[in-house]
Amino acid sequence: MGTRENAMGSTSISYESIMTRNPAFIPQDTHQVELISQYHFSGIPLVQLNVVYALNGVNTLQGSIASFATNIYRDQQFSLQYGRKLNKKLRIGIGTLFHLEQVPNHSSYYSTLLRVGTNYQITKVLNISFFTQNYLQTSVIEQNNVESTKSNEMIIGLNYHKDRFQFVGEYQIKLGEGTWFRLGGEYFVNRYFHVQVGWHSQNGLGFGTRVLVQNYSIGIASSYQEYLGWSPHFSLAYGF
Repeated sequence: MGTRENAMGSTSISYESIMTRNPAFIPQDTHQVELISQYHFSGIPLVQLNVVYALNGVNTLQGSIASFATNIYRDQQFSLQYGRKLNKKLRIGIGTLFHLEQVPNHSSYYSTLLRVGTNYQITKVLNISFFTQNYLQTSVIEQNNVESTKSNEMIIGLNYHKDRFQFVGEYQIKLGEGTWFRLGGEYFVNRYFHVQVGWHSQNGLGFGTRVLVQNYSIGIASSYQEYLGWSPHFSLAYGF
């Protein structure tokens, strides 16, 4: 997840973004590369590389690789998503993600996810998004105990965007685990400087800013994680 998404309460499916989880909302008019660095005060550094390639203004591909590691924990992720604009109002997309978590000499967790997303423009300033992902997780404990579990997650989101303001609300359901609300807002001070703020019903507050200079975008944000505390995020994106 990118700096903009973390600043906006971890909202991630309801607006066009290079780091969107919703494959229907991958930017369709740009080629872009983004490098993200995230640091938790618990001592866990994260580096993520994300690439978006617009094929023809209608079809778009997005790929992402993320990794962080310490002496006691390792986490790697790889995702690939495809988005398509069907008409002026409706966009759809599909994607997959592979996630590996390891505690050396103790346990490993392998997750494979299938993502499907849509976005529909209700009016010029209001659109609605729906996102679902199904995943299969395999747990290996001390190379002896192997267990597989299936789960499903659904998110519905609304986006209101007019003039210099953007407001996002999302409702998430994770079967067997619970529900969460997310709220995010963005103010476009001018074409070069944007500020964001957000709230997550589980983690709390997030905030950040983004500066655009020619083909570059620089993002700075901070958000709260329930188990890891406050974590700063930095990103550098280049469009071509």
